[in-house]
Amino acid sequence: MPKDAKTDTKWRKDLRDLARRKPKSLRGKAPPKTSKFFDDYNKIINCPAWNKTDKSSSQQTLFGKSADMCNCGYEEYHGTQPDHWENLRSAQPWEAPAEAPAPAPTAKPPPPEIPFGIPKVPTPFKKKVDVRDVHKSFNNEGEFPFLIFCYTCGKCPHCGTTNITDTSVNLTPKIIYTSGWPRFVQGMGMKCCNGGAGCGGPGWQTFESTYVATLPLDLQLKLNAVIVGASGGIDMELIMRMRANNSAASIEDTSRATLTKLYAGLEAIYHRKVAATPGCISVPFPAIDEFYVAKAEAIMKAFIRDYINNKDGLNREWATIVSQRAISVDHQHSVARKAKGDKGEGQAQSFSIVGDGGLVLSYVVVPSTELSFVHDAMMEIVERHGATIDVATHKIINQGNLPKIVYVDTNCCNGKLGSRNDDNKYWYGMIKKLDAFHLLKRVGNQVNDDHPRKGRFMQRLSQCAFTPSKEDMDALEAARKFLPHPLTDRQKKSDRSLYVRRYISQDVKMIVAKFLLLLQMSIAQDKSIKRQHVLSGDPCKDISKSHDAYPLISKKVMHVSRNQCIHFLNGCVHDEDCMNIDLDKANYRGTGVFLNKNKSARGTTKNEVVHSVTDRVFYSFNNLRSIVFDAKAHWKLTNMNRRILKRLGKPSLPPCVSPLEVTTPLHFVKSTPLKFGFEYFYHVKENLDQKVDDEALEQLDRTAVIELDDVDADVVAELDIYEDEEGDTDSDTAAAVTVNDEILDVDIPDSVDMDTFRHIVFQLDDAVDPDFDGDDDDMSTNFGATLQECGDLTHQIAGSAGFDKEALYPDGVNIMDNLQNVRANSRRNVGLRQRQSQQTNAAKAPDFTEQMKAKWIELWSTGANPSDNNISFSKWYTRVAKEYKAWKMQQLVNAAENGEPVPQLFDVNYDTVKEWADRMKSITEGPLTHGAFNAESARLDDSFDSFISETTTADNVTPFEEEGGIGVAASKDDINLTIQVETPSVFEPPKSGDVAKLLPKRAQKKATTIDEVFIARRAIAKRNLEAAGIDADEKVAGKKRCKVCDKYFQSFEFNGAMHLRNNDFCPAADDPNFYHEHTEAKRAAKREVKKKYIRKKRAGDKDNT
Repeated sequence: MPKDAKTDTKWRKDLRDLARRKPKSLRGKAPPKTSKFFDDYNKIINCPAWNKTDKSSSQQTLFGKSADMCNCGYEEYHGTQPDHWENLRSAQPWEAPAEAPAPAPTAKPPPPEIPFGIPKVPTPFKKKVDVRDVHKSFNNEGEFPFLIFCYTCGKCPHCGTTNITDTSVNLTPKIIYTSGWPRFVQGMGMKCCNGGAGCGGPGWQTFESTYVATLPLDLQLKLNAVIVGASGGIDMELIMRMRANNSAASIEDTSRATLTKLYAGLEAIYHRKVAATPGCISVPFPAIDEFYVAKAEAIMKAFIRDYINNKDGLNREWATIVSQRAISVDHQHSVARKAKGDKGEGQAQSFSIVGDGGLVLSYVVVPSTELSFVHDAMMEIVERHGATIDVATHKIINQGNLPKIVYVDTNCCNGKLGSRNDDNKYWYGMIKKLDAFHLLKRVGNQVNDDHPRKGRFMQRLSQCAFTPSKEDMDALEAARKFLPHPLTDRQKKSDRSLYVRRYISQDVKMIVAKFLLLLQMSIAQDKSIKRQHVLSGDPCKDISKSHDAYPLISKKVMHVSRNQCIHFLNGCVHDEDCMNIDLDKANYRGTGVFLNKNKSARGTTKNEVVHSVTDRVFYSFNNLRSIVFDAKAHWKLTNMNRRILKRLGKPSLPPCVSPLEVTTPLHFVKSTPLKFGFEYFYHVKENLDQKVDDEALEQLDRTAVIELDDVDADVVAELDIYEDEEGDTDSDTAAAVTVNDEILDVDIPDSVDMDTFRHIVFQLDDAVDPDFDGDDDDMSTNFGATLQECGDLTHQIAGSAGFDKEALYPDGVNIMDNLQNVRANSRRNVGLRQRQSQQTNAAKAPDFTEQMKAKWIELWSTGANPSDNNISFSKWYTRVAKEYKAWKMQQLVNAAENGEPVPQLFDVNYDTVKEWADRMKSITEGPLTHGAFNAESARLDDSFDSFISETTTADNVTPFEEEGGIGVAASKDDINLTIQVETPSVFEPPKSGDVAKLLPKRAQKKATTIDEVFIARRAIAKRNLEAAGIDADEKVAGKKRCKVCDKYFQSFEFNGAMHLRNNDFCPAADDPNFYHEHTEAKRAAKREVKKKYIRKKRAGDKDNT
């Protein structure tokens, strides 16, 4: 039985006896370190007087006082106190007291030592009874915070059983890194007892993350850290920072910086104490201990472990998010390629599926843009919305809650007029629509970025496609009157996207007609500007792209514009349903005027936002592990979804919080097949490899010979077009198609020669559906319009809008003439570019005459200037600044000689002239931006503005007011963005084997075929050994046997030969002559090496001599 604990009285008696040296020590009976008597015990055994109480060796003064002073407080018990006071107590009243002895000289005490004040590692407990099922915190002065965390009520992290038991106490406290001083935790070992012998998994500590995840939530929060294996623990505050997209390196820097400040504070206290203590010697303060700094490696490891624990909860949260209006999909390569691996991770593509409001429904990584790889992800979306589809035709069987529209940026049709119909317009039960943003971007990508009319042209393209609400436009203009300052063009554009509802009309014939009219007007302006330069003496030959006469509408622009018109006519772009969402009223730029704030559910711009977010997350990364990619991207997009839900007034969790870390009932789905990121990538790759293996086996079983088809002759003919002897290729330009021979002879590359437009109708041979037999004029789309009909409508609306026909149709040539033959060559003509770079733009004087700027206007207009792109601004400024200074001095001298007032001429610097030059360049190019290079082009521009601004009530009023109108915005409260789950979800922690499941699996060994030669050799060896009476060796661990004869390699000899492991030679089965030849060749090679060495050594000795 255990002994009873000593009382305080007993401890005091033992200490007094120890001070008398009776007994001389308390070995085995000393108070424990946690006892309050431990300090007194230490003082006694370290007291100099106690160590000299032996009277035989004690040194005393003449007055009987010991030279060793007591400093433990027990001097009356070990004889260092003189007997003077005892004499006073025993003296008679009539006797005079004895004279007190004089004080003896004492030894000089050592200089006091000032502690640094750095906390120390706490002392752990050693007994199970002190820690088992205990949670207790200690904050002792001078020590780091200490925690006992030894709950045994969890489950086995390997098999999930509760049949577990403790093993031993962990005597080494585990460090937990924080942003400042670390803290320490003590746990105890655990093991599984399932089935008596356990599940076979290794033991664990009570503070390890895999075990802590099995505890109740309130007990998990008491540890508030993630501890993985032998690494130090990471406080949950740092894990939360990782969930918030902070980098592990920045957290390490923060931890080191915080500890540096804490050390600096302790150092200041130390030096202050040293200065206040006489005789104290200052000692250099120690540097920061890197052991206490949270390292990036440990932080990342803990973050990955935390993600694995919470991945299932995050997936189930995503699986509750749905979309009601539309879904958009898009691929991206720039982010996923930063992952490393040997399974093609570097060539992977990310595939994002985004719903209403920008909510990310799914984000996976696929091997390529092949649509078959996204099948599983899209089917999960279909099933999530409760829909059923025909997988073969993609047509809908049961709509459920699946949106009717899916926006894509490619594969909306095959690019041929009339090719889209009810059989091929569906994709996973939804109608495919081309994003209007990508459609306009395709045209803008082919327009010269430096052209001054590009911005105006793109704005008008948008006006042709979209119809805005007149009510919203009027309200916005009324609100702008209260602004104190004018807005920039970028701010105006942002206002229109937020406060003005728009729709794309189903009258695609009118949209295409407007589009063609804009092209015709732009071509006419190009022609007018070029004619003006020619009349001024500029031949406009080999002009550069910065030249005013360089055309806005090139052959590339015309080619891509025609293709986008086909998309409109095929029904790939217009709105099928209302795509506006009414968010709420907002105070317009602080004016006090409240406007309706809208959000569009149209297009794939939401996917571009996802791409931008992930780009920022992985901008500084390179060759990161796939699990790190998944963890960071999953948390970043989860936080983004939660913020969007909150902005739309929907319930959601706060950012950076795991569904496992909340106590309120979570209405998430109980399970989901959803896979995120590279987990989906490995799933697809595994299925693909299995499919390849199955097809290979089927091919081996077939006896028929598979022949490859010859290359299509049309493809060869198309490749012949790109022959260009003058320059190299430009892979970034648009791909060309078959070019008419008549166009190849035109001597104006990359521009539209109006003389080539001769024919009246489109020749759309390559755009005709091959299954359709008929003329182009008879070919109609789903909307009953042809390109020729749109061209005719263009002429009608041009006449009704009051366009000047002579200016709009120069030389009688219109937009419809031979448009088919306008083809763009994707080759870059280097020789032409070199000639262009040697040309200068025609000098034209700016139309302003301010007094101070007169000279600089002259300097700017004389010779080459930076606007010609032939001289840099710095070189131009260096040249003209000297000329201006000389001119200024001459003006001052002339004024002084003639007695005139001093002219107001001042010195200028680089920045002043640069600002002036930029302003003047903007002023001079202002009219050209709107196409107003001359009166003729200005009239064309004004005519188009008048036409595009004239709309009817049926266009921009009625669709936004009538119930069910295509422009009416749906309230955000009426849009359901989550699945309603009646019962709350129960989250089970992942097993330890889930880590291996997330990582890419090793390639399994393929099944080996039967080796008939090996079987024959083994039979020969068995027969020879039996004839010789030799038995096979038994298999022993650590020794390797021959697979043919089952004899050990090193000790077996047969027929004068031994095993040759590198050559797979067995003496019992193979010809011994091979062994003798091999050994002889080996000896000869050694002799040759030795001879070379001797020759080299002799040559070296000779040189030394």
